[in-house]
Amino acid sequence: MRAHGPGEIRRKVLGALAAAGAVAIIAVPSTDILRALRASRRLLSGFEPATLRSVRVRFVDPAGSTAVPAKSRLRFVDFKLRSPGASKVFLIGEFNGWGSADLPMAEGSRGRWEITVPLPLGRHYYLFVVDGRPELDPNNRDTASYAGRIASVVVVK
Repeated sequence: MRAHGPGEIRRKVLGALAAAGAVAIIAVPSTDILRALRASRRLLSGFEPATLRSVRVRFVDPAGSTAVPAKSRLRFVDFKLRSPGASKVFLIGEFNGWGSADLPMAEGSRGRWEITVPLPLGRHYYLFVVDGRPELDPNNRDTASYAGRIASVVVVK
């Protein structure tokens, strides 16, 4: 067995450090690249909150007819709610048969939830569902009784 001199040990240690440094230099950018690839995959597959999603809206006439007259015009109505601690917020109303799963709201900055919905001209009743609890719109003082419940009202002109 041969004894290693101090120069040979130093060379091996420096070689090992250089190899570790090279791996670190290569690994750091590759983790950034992997993170970017994962983000783009989520974006392309529709799991990114900022992705535009189609929304199904059913218009329900209080008289029971689900047909909307062909000549009626739609207006885009913005619904906004500030609820910083909420994990899920939905919009429900007579315009979607009070179905909460149809209109999930998107979370913006500082706990602001938003959705834009096309509605026909007329008076519409709605509520927000915040983590499973129905709530009136705190920014809209116009309320009325609809089908045995108090709901917020928006008039589309």
